[in-house]
Amino acid sequence: MAIAKKPKNNYINNPELHAQLVKHLEGIAKADAEGVQRPRCPDSIGLAIWLVAENLGKKLNFCNYTFLEEMKGDARENCIKYVHTYNPKYKNPHAWLTKITWQAFVRRIQREQKEQYIKYKLSSSDPSIAHTPEMHQHMSSIVEKFEKKSVKEPKKSGLEKFTEDESSPNN
Repeated sequence: MAIAKKPKNNYINNPELHAQLVKHLEGIAKADAEGVQRPRCPDSIGLAIWLVAENLGKKLNFCNYTFLEEMKGDARENCIKYVHTYNPKYKNPHAWLTKITWQAFVRRIQREQKEQYIKYKLSSSDPSIAHTPEMHQHMSSIVEKFEKKSVKEPKKSGLEKFTEDESSPNN
């Protein structure tokens, strides 16, 4: 007895969205040629952008962040801002929107981590603020991780790599 596969729940119709994006790009090109204001992004494209941000926000990578709504807002803003850069040669607008959304989510996480680092760094250096030992340890570990991550070693040139390999005791 064969097990029936569950049908995919595609919330975006790629060929339809592609056609709408191509039509919108033609409108943009025409407006630019005539020197008039660019047309407003159609609601159907806006809905697709909204759905991509909502569904990507449900992934385990992102769903537990307290600033998830800010992440989604950044993603929607970036998608609308760069909709004119869509390349009609590629026929997968869902993947294109997902990539923009993913990158916006990551940028927001990095921004929030930097803000948290600044807040904890200032708070830990202020002796008038009392913290529990657990909170102090948590803040110190976040500050330490951020500082370690932000310090990058300079890249070695080919000659430095070569001389380092020659002077190693294993050779």
